[in-house]
Amino acid sequence: MNMAITIRNIMLICNRVIVKQQTLLGRPFMSSFKLYENRKNEETLEESETIKDIDVEKIFIQPKVQEILKRIRHINMDKVFRTVTKPLSLPRYQFLTEEELQQQLEEARQKAEIKLQMPPVLKPKPSVTEILSYDPELQGLDNFKIVFTDITYGISDRQRLIVVRDTDGTLRKAKRGERHRMNQTYFPQNGRKHKLPIMFEDEHLDNLLQREKYEFVLDRACLQFEPDDPDYIKIIEKTYQHIDTTRSFNELRSTRHFGSMAFYFVVARKMDNLLLDMIQRKLISDAADLVRLYCIVHPDSDTAQQSVSEGDDLGIVKVGINKEVYSNVRPDSDTAQQSVSEGDDLGIVKIFLQYDSRKKGNLELALQTYEDMQKQRHIVEEGVKSAHGHT
Repeated sequence: MNMAITIRNIMLICNRVIVKQQTLLGRPFMSSFKLYENRKNEETLEESETIKDIDVEKIFIQPKVQEILKRIRHINMDKVFRTVTKPLSLPRYQFLTEEELQQQLEEARQKAEIKLQMPPVLKPKPSVTEILSYDPELQGLDNFKIVFTDITYGISDRQRLIVVRDTDGTLRKAKRGERHRMNQTYFPQNGRKHKLPIMFEDEHLDNLLQREKYEFVLDRACLQFEPDDPDYIKIIEKTYQHIDTTRSFNELRSTRHFGSMAFYFVVARKMDNLLLDMIQRKLISDAADLVRLYCIVHPDSDTAQQSVSEGDDLGIVKVGINKEVYSNVRPDSDTAQQSVSEGDDLGIVKIFLQYDSRKKGNLELALQTYEDMQKQRHIVEEGVKSAHGHT
């Protein structure tokens, strides 16, 4: 027992020296346990209502879900590679053949895909205090906590061993805020702060949202937090909700956050405003994809059940069921001979409006307006063809 106590005392003395050295270097070591002062009740953190009963992590990484989210995101090269403030420099001109031009365009598209990589969607990670040992003989030995960090290179920050010795002699694994501070101290990430940036405080965050700085807020949140940090999830959900209230969905279109935002609205069953925006912008295929995503996330919903129950030819076309499956059964049908048409997209949107929409009236009016405009457009096109002698 005496030998064990002696060894522990030696460790404590060594760490006191480390604490003093850190203080001399300008790093307030003992204040590392106050990472985010505005965090409340980390141990009793509750999951967000939007992802409480749904395995969002498993659904989000499904290839079909990723394909849908990338389709509705779109790639606007002018927006992806928009000009940013930087020192003036002389432009560089280059003469290219048609083949070289296509190669450059393909490289630009690949770079755009990288820039538009969606942040992962995860459940908030609860802060569970894991006790490693309790040594009452060390109680009162010091009036501050001591942290031990494994600084071995090549270890992931999420897997790095970090333990804390409390003043009562308890040896436990570090909490989320403590881990953040220690990782940032020994392995700093460019742009990430030790403490919560002031811009994420409610007053300043509300001001940024009022100014529609949505992409800036979301980019900064991705840099500051881990994707399963409850603070990160709280901030992005607040941003998404503000976008939904102001109908500013186009601000995130062609950015890496649009797909995650759409996924959030689908999971939370708050996709009506986004669906309305797509219809008003004549993005019917996007609206249909959003409903298909809704059926994947909520397979027990009336829309998803109706898609399964309607097995006749008209029902399959209405709900936009995968035509490859239907074509294998009826290879000689008209459906098997054509690609997915706009009528199919309208059909699945109408199914959602009938069974699961929370703003049915507004969506039906917008859809009717769109159909009337399409009919008028078709009449004009037929008239032009007739005037030119085409039948």
